[in-house]
Amino acid sequence: MFGLRGDRFGLWVALLLAGCGDETAARLDAEVAEPDGEVTDAADAREDVTDGDTDADTDGDTEVGPRDPNATLTTLTALGARACDLDGSFLCGSLDLPLDHQAPEGARFRWAFAVRPADVSPPRGLLVTIVGGPGDSGLESLDDYAYLDDRFPREFDMAYFDLRGVGESNGLYCPRALASYLDGDFRVNTAATEAALLTRADALGPACLAEMGITPATAALYNTAQAADDLESLRATLAHPRLTIYGLSYGTQLGQAYAFKYPENVAGLVIDGVVDMTSSLEDYGTSLGESSDDLLKQTLDACALDTWCRSSLGDARRAWDRAVAQLPVRINYEYDGVAYARTMTRSDLDSAVFAYLGEASDRGQILEALVAIEARRDWEPMQELYFAATGFDPETDAVSVDPTASTYFLVTCADYGRVDREAYLAAGRRLWRQDLTSGFYGDVPCLGWGEGERRMPSVVDLEVPTLLVNATSDNATPYRQGVAVAARMTRAGVIDVTGGNHVMYGIGNGCVDDAVNAFLLDGTLPASRPLACPDVFLAPLPLE
Repeated sequence: MFGLRGDRFGLWVALLLAGCGDETAARLDAEVAEPDGEVTDAADAREDVTDGDTDADTDGDTEVGPRDPNATLTTLTALGARACDLDGSFLCGSLDLPLDHQAPEGARFRWAFAVRPADVSPPRGLLVTIVGGPGDSGLESLDDYAYLDDRFPREFDMAYFDLRGVGESNGLYCPRALASYLDGDFRVNTAATEAALLTRADALGPACLAEMGITPATAALYNTAQAADDLESLRATLAHPRLTIYGLSYGTQLGQAYAFKYPENVAGLVIDGVVDMTSSLEDYGTSLGESSDDLLKQTLDACALDTWCRSSLGDARRAWDRAVAQLPVRINYEYDGVAYARTMTRSDLDSAVFAYLGEASDRGQILEALVAIEARRDWEPMQELYFAATGFDPETDAVSVDPTASTYFLVTCADYGRVDREAYLAAGRRLWRQDLTSGFYGDVPCLGWGEGERRMPSVVDLEVPTLLVNATSDNATPYRQGVAVAARMTRAGVIDVTGGNHVMYGIGNGCVDDAVNAFLLDGTLPASRPLACPDVFLAPLPLE
């Protein structure tokens, strides 16, 4: 899997659906051999650095191998970088950075990164991957791109990092506050359900900051503009003239922010699963809420194009309505040999369905679960989707609390600042007649969390070579967001995927992969704008 394909960008994928992603790779044991004899090239030099004796002395003196032509390697050695646990070809280190780059004499924090020096020296450039969330760890997503094109590890230094507030970069979490917030329904379609959600949401910010042990003023520094300055510190430290950036999901937001502030330092920018940085919070919520509802309807309609599904359900929209009419429903099931019973609510159904709208096989699982309800009144398959989506533990009768959702709110609410509460709620009320309403409310805690002015740069256009990747079936960063950005960035290349997933590069679509590789490696934009890349909307049913 490339990078972070289980990305939890915002909304339910960041909080209620914690645990549905597949982004955490299995940790590998780093087996680093002692170099035998003279270091003769950059690859041998990298082995020399990773033998465990690379800490920089406190007086600044550093021991380097007998011959080291690689400036990146020399710098990493001086910083005391060591082989990363996840992948020993990457060297993990850190920078001591100011929490506020506009007041560098103030508080500081440890900003963690991983760099894989190129196999040849000097490298052509530095390729930086910015993962999603905000809250996902770059250091848990190391990938050398070799399976996409072997020129990447051979010719480029490659870097990942943990965003400020994430993981090794001063990770800040509030699992107890999140647990209280998650304890309730998220489907909003009446004044009463809105009020209940607001009560929990307004309490989350103060409780979370108290648990993190920071003030609102400090929390406001965990924003995307400051994160762009963090990334610039890495570029300057490694002395690369320019960066090549691949940003996915939230990474499209930080990638745009960096390119907007430091255009002279960007060789090229790919943004995959695009965020429109001119949107207000309520506009973004509206696009997500409407998009998720549209995807549900498209999924139900796609049943008519599949022989098995059509013969099993007939009119899938009517089958959906019949299923909804049964809720709430009591479900008896067995888990690890123990009998349990619980009630599935409409809020549970919304959570399960929203989580499974993102990929062709996931949409197939929704329809298969609907067939079980229609044919046998069997709700257990749909309940299993809910369990998987939320990490529900039947032994504790609670959803899993993903602490990275803390960072999602920390960064998002800092970016948007004080939100117009009435405008946000009015936008949500306009969606109450939809089948899915909960998607809109993913950012509702920012109504009681964010303060001060909006800090996220409002990027209208960029002066750097840029390639946008948008998929019509994206259920986390809505397709219309990317369309709006493409309409403004008339010089940018555009890859338009019909169907597909939230993030498209590196998941096996040759049309997308070839075009992105050509841009990252050679700066070549697609000949057509947009470049149309078809993908699957619904996997053939029944699933294996």
